[in-house]
Amino acid sequence: MPSGITDVCSITPNILEEPYLLAIPPINFEDTPTIDVEGDGSELLPYNMNVIRDPDPDNDLEFRANGLYVEAGIPGPAGDPGTNGTNGTNGLNGTNGADGTNGTNGAAGADGAGPPVGAIYPIAGVNAPTGTEPLWGQLIARITYPDLFAFAVASGNIVSDATWVGDPTLKGQWSDGDGINTFRLPDYRGRFVRPWNSDAVTGIDPNRDIGTVQGDAIRNITGDLTMEDSTPSAPTGALTLGTANAIGTNGNGSLPSNAIGFDASQVVPTADENRPVNIAYMYVIQAASVV
Repeated sequence: MPSGITDVCSITPNILEEPYLLAIPPINFEDTPTIDVEGDGSELLPYNMNVIRDPDPDNDLEFRANGLYVEAGIPGPAGDPGTNGTNGTNGLNGTNGADGTNGTNGAAGADGAGPPVGAIYPIAGVNAPTGTEPLWGQLIARITYPDLFAFAVASGNIVSDATWVGDPTLKGQWSDGDGINTFRLPDYRGRFVRPWNSDAVTGIDPNRDIGTVQGDAIRNITGDLTMEDSTPSAPTGALTLGTANAIGTNGNGSLPSNAIGFDASQVVPTADENRPVNIAYMYVIQAASVV
């Protein structure tokens, strides 16, 4: 216990690291209210004191007893650092970032191939597309469309130009033109295309050569009318019976007369040609490859 302290107070070890005011419980001194502490004051460290930070530190320690101050020496060196505390809990997840911008479009793919040379198809217009020719039976240059001429030769459907011109049933075939520089296209103008039947199995339009023209035809139209004792029966089919008129007398009285007529419109729609329901389009042929 420091010199000059007569009362015993309860003390426990304590450690000082920086300049502090140390409040000691009231202690009675025999001679003087001051305590002469020799050295750096370290001998006071084992005693229990309330530590108060000095508001105006001057690298000294002051000990208070009964309201009086005693200077102490400079504090000793700091102790070793304490161990690290435990890690804190993870924070909340942040919000999602904004969507990135779209990437640029890839390069365009290569153009697809067009119809093959020799393909025939209708178009809803009056101008043939690039690389095609209308099927009008015209002569064209072999040098202009060499692939189409090769197709015509390989088709087995080509005749001499004289034969083509002279036979109206061959207008769906090719001709060899002048035999040197030209060849002739089929003529589809005003004609219906009928799928070719290569055999007679189906019994529909048999025994046809490809590219030949077939004339118009209709099914037979019939009618019946019977006369008995100058009295006609009711007509059937396309026959009609007019009004009876007296044209003379016999032993039985007047003789009736009846006009008999034939009218196909009584049975079918009529026009100046035979035709199915249709739409007018221009047929063209692919004459050259188009990329």
